[in-house]
Amino acid sequence: MIHILGRRIAALLLCAVLIFCLCPAALAEETETVPEKTVPAGAVISDWALQEVCSAYAYGFVPSDMDWDMDYSAGIRRGDFARLAVELVAFCQGTDTEAMLEEYGIAAVSEEETQPAEDAGTAPIFSDTDDPYVLLAAKLGIAKGSNIGTFRPEGLLTRAEAAVMLQRCMAFLGRGEANAVPKRFSDAYMIPRWAVEGVKYSSGRTTADGKALMGGIWGEFLPQNTYSVEQAIITLLRCYESLGVDTVYDGWRDAPGYDTVQVTLSFGGDCTFGRMRGGAYAGSFDEMYDKQGAAYFFSNVKEFHSDDLTMVNFEGALTTSDQPREQKEFIFKGRPEYAKILEAGSVDVACIANNHARDYGDQGLADTIRYLSPYVAVSGYDYQPVLTVKGVKVGFASNLGWSFDASQKRFITNAIANLRAKGAEIIVFNFHWGEERQYRSNATQRAIAHYCIDSGADLVIGHHPHVVQEVETYKGKQIAYSLGNLSFGGNRNPADKNCLIFQQTFTVGLESRAVEGSSYRAVPYKVSSVTYRNDYRPTPA
Repeated sequence: MIHILGRRIAALLLCAVLIFCLCPAALAEETETVPEKTVPAGAVISDWALQEVCSAYAYGFVPSDMDWDMDYSAGIRRGDFARLAVELVAFCQGTDTEAMLEEYGIAAVSEEETQPAEDAGTAPIFSDTDDPYVLLAAKLGIAKGSNIGTFRPEGLLTRAEAAVMLQRCMAFLGRGEANAVPKRFSDAYMIPRWAVEGVKYSSGRTTADGKALMGGIWGEFLPQNTYSVEQAIITLLRCYESLGVDTVYDGWRDAPGYDTVQVTLSFGGDCTFGRMRGGAYAGSFDEMYDKQGAAYFFSNVKEFHSDDLTMVNFEGALTTSDQPREQKEFIFKGRPEYAKILEAGSVDVACIANNHARDYGDQGLADTIRYLSPYVAVSGYDYQPVLTVKGVKVGFASNLGWSFDASQKRFITNAIANLRAKGAEIIVFNFHWGEERQYRSNATQRAIAHYCIDSGADLVIGHHPHVVQEVETYKGKQIAYSLGNLSFGGNRNPADKNCLIFQQTFTVGLESRAVEGSSYRAVPYKVSSVTYRNDYRPTPA
């Protein structure tokens, strides 16, 4: 309470100082009056907003009967923002809203009334309100409502809506063009298409000292966030202070960064969390987990932590079962808790279509999927997830690629149809294929990959050979035939420790919703941070 009272006293003192600074006539003679409109006593205003809010009150275009329950950091209602906008217009035109209401044939609200008179003779503009200030805002072209004839005056205003209404307000005042380069926002893809021009305008329209009507927060615009009362007041103050700027920045409507979004996907190769059946504990993946914890294994893979989405091949089982499906030389399993490694490593999708997923039979595969699912999306066979990244839907399909036959073709075409039906705008295939320790793809791999691209896939990723194979560009799209191992508990000291992190960036049109460009990086890595053994911690080469 003491802190709040201190802020309120400080606000009042600062307002008094600002009023005198903004109104030098108040110092001239005792008979001349200080502007009557001041911040209401007890108003709670954020420190960063205090000075400009006080300035707006000192100018006198903020109605004294609006106190917003004294909390100026709260969201502003759409109806209240419309009221502020028309009050600013009236102030700038040297009149008042009552006179404008009369001019436009709208009945004003009297002290006894809460609604305009029924015989005002004005046809309804919105079906959900007849607030005179909202109606005036509509007459001025500032408030336009929805396509079903509602305005939602009690609804909270979003930042995107504020930007659009600001441009309309300034257009009515003769300043509907931006005078500076619009800001670029990292979340521009989230701006509704109907609000893009308004956001460009509000970030490219400035006061004489260069303050934009609306800026961002740490480089983001946050279009769906609620606009606060103090933000609304400050913005309208800057509108007033921007009226004297008559320059125009040509081409502001074509400012880049608003029409496309870039999505960066990273891929890693074979991951086996655990050890081979019968293998010793000393020097194993298990021992390293017990010593270092989940975050250790991908801590050196910076691409995983800076991209938009990450996928790896998860080879082996997470299960407590002790019954392997069959007796073979290499059988892998790990503890269920190892699924947390993927979350700690910023991995989003795990492929389970490989020759070790069923090392412990169908039960082992079911356990693996159950333990992975809380942490990552699972891709493999009928599991074909679609993830939304920066507003773009990315679909994943994964399969074994030992043969290219009619069954494989059906899998590919059906998967693409299924993913498109789910709204996927980018489609990625993963295949477990090829020959172990061979550094070039074979004819079957190439046939499958080309068929995927021909059928509409955007990227094909391969694994299984445990060594790196070539990257091919086919019809403008990439195929990474084998990324090698990654964090691989199945080999304590592989002779070839080379691997790749494959990273692809897609540029998607926000209007077309199609891939309009792409680029890729194949980043050399080692499976271990030391050369003399495998410490299961992939590290840049």
